[in-house]
Amino acid sequence: MSDFEILSDSDEEIKQNIIPLKFEKKLLNLIVKFGGNVFPKFNQKAPIDAKWININYSLLCTSCQEIYILLKASNKILLNSDNDKNELVIKKWININPAYEFRCYVIEKKLFAISQRDVTHKYDYIQDECLKICEETLLFFNNYLNSFPEKHYSFDIYRPCSDKIILIDINPHIPDQQSYLLFNLDDFNCSNISSIKASYFYKSDEKNEIAFRFIQDMDNIQLNSNTFNMLPDELLQFDQLINIQNIKETITKLNF
Repeated sequence: MSDFEILSDSDEEIKQNIIPLKFEKKLLNLIVKFGGNVFPKFNQKAPIDAKWININYSLLCTSCQEIYILLKASNKILLNSDNDKNELVIKKWININPAYEFRCYVIEKKLFAISQRDVTHKYDYIQDECLKICEETLLFFNNYLNSFPEKHYSFDIYRPCSDKIILIDINPHIPDQQSYLLFNLDDFNCSNISSIKASYFYKSDEKNEIAFRFIQDMDNIQLNSNTFNMLPDELLQFDQLINIQNIKETITKLNF
């Protein structure tokens, strides 16, 4: 996959020379194996910035062509394609509610912080269940990830209900590529966790302190940065686009 390029459907002969039939057949078999709905990743990166180009506005793919289009349209994948160990990862697609997703950060093999995964919405239930979320996440970490060999990494979990946590993914801690969501890099360079601003601090009996951040009011909702990938470059170059309202007004004036 390191040197492949996707061409238009109008040049099928050249396309077959670039994407081997054997590879495409294996990819199709995986799609069938996983019930027709899959989620593609490329090494540690998912083409989330290109989901706007998909007909269902998600990373759900039902064909080889949809996978090719997502990979081709993603800047995240393009920037990662120079790696010598490129791998296309295909996972079974499962519908999940983003309200129950959390990203957890491990520093020096200790659960250091938890962030609400979807930073574009405010979920009222988190405020009421923040203690249980921290308790159950720490218990999950101690039971299943405490012996993980890396010292610094992050992992994503899905908590659809109380006392049930599903591990979604584990990613290495790479400062210039890490997504910190409601935190920032300075928070993780801080020697004293108590000095970090957090929505809630959890301290277990083992003196394990965890900083938990979630959106408490509408003013803290963040704009989805991937939304800008579906806008023309000319539109993004306007200096006056400093907030959502100005973006909406500019789009209206330009008849987009």
